Amino acid sequence: MNAMQLQSYAELYARTRSDEALAAAVENCLPLCTRVARRFSGHGLEEEDLRQTAAMACVKALKSYAPERGVPFAAFAAQYAAGAVRNELRDHAGAIRLPRSLHEQTTQLSRMRSQLTQQLFREPTAQELSDALGWSLEKTLDTLLSREAQSTLSLDEGASEVGFSLSEIIGGEDASLNNSEDRRTVEVLLSALPGHDRELIELRFLKNLSQRDVARRLGMTQMQVHRSEKRLLGILRERLLPS
Repeated sequence: MNAMQLQSYAELYARTRSDEALAAAVENCLPLCTRVARRFSGHGLEEEDLRQTAAMACVKALKSYAPERGVPFAAFAAQYAAGAVRNELRDHAGAIRLPRSLHEQTTQLSRMRSQLTQQLFREPTAQELSDALGWSLEKTLDTLLSREAQSTLSLDEGASEVGFSLSEIIGGEDASLNNSEDRRTVEVLLSALPGHDRELIELRFLKNLSQRDVARRLGMTQMQVHRSEKRLLGILRERLLPS
């Protein structure tokens, strides 16, 4: 793996956010994914499955990478990939035992998510997963939530392998990290929303923009943002706390 070349592709994608730059960066991440998969092989999953998991994590790493923080992308992606593989192995080990049928569903979903991520060069939405699997959206969301509930990744996990922890990459104390479980659940719920609605909620509550700023970004009036926000929060509340 040429770390300098990988760095240049990661920085190019960070600047352009183009599909072409993402595809090139993912291609250059594959040797890193192979190396991570080999490190964890022999623990119950095929190396190819681990490689796919690592590749999916590298896509997420590319989308969240900020070159201005001064962290080499190769190390940043290795941390993401190693954490994702650990979670996959932990799921497989069944730290929290699932019914056989649900365990089979989570395995199907994981494989389909890996396939779609490689095809789309991004995380698939819950609706895209549902369509690909031939499942109802409700079944897909239940399976996603069950999978996420099985394990979480510590911000300090994997520090020995790459020389630093994810908390050091982020830098500084972030109060939102105390709510990581809640955030992961919210991410699953948001993935079921149409693109425009999901963007509105992300801008308002993940990026903390005002309704006025969101309206300007999305070409809406502030009143339209207010009404949409109220409607979407109601939808999310119903899915989180079904009657």
